[in-house]
Amino acid sequence: MSDCSASLHPYESMWQYKRIESSTYDGTILRGNLYHSTKTSGPSPIGIFCHGLGLLKEQYLENWFNHVLTSGYYVLTYDHRFFGDSEGLPREQFDWLGQAEDFFDAVTFVRLHSKVDENKELAGVLPMPVD
Repeated sequence: MSDCSASLHPYESMWQYKRIESSTYDGTILRGNLYHSTKTSGPSPIGIFCHGLGLLKEQYLENWFNHVLTSGYYVLTYDHRFFGDSEGLPREQFDWLGQAEDFFDAVTFVRLHSKVDENKELAGVLPMPVD
């Protein structure tokens, strides 16, 4: 993991992040970013943000997670398998079941992260299209 200083958002001076890699149930490597507020110290709760469909971790999520970061949470964003920085072939193919499994693997990853307070969770945020 490495610290990054790329400009993502007007509030970037209030954030720090590390690039992360995590292996899934079938060995596919997911890549993402683990953010925290510059004011966060010690164990804190975490929110996991990922897109449905084919968008990438850099697309629009910061508009949502900025509010969570400024409340003292860590934030994990990642690209689904077959998209963006994550592995998987063929590229840009939807795998709904695989994406659901990957989310569970992301939860496992953050529970093992030493700075995450696993007794506090941000749950129930699951925007999805419905017919």
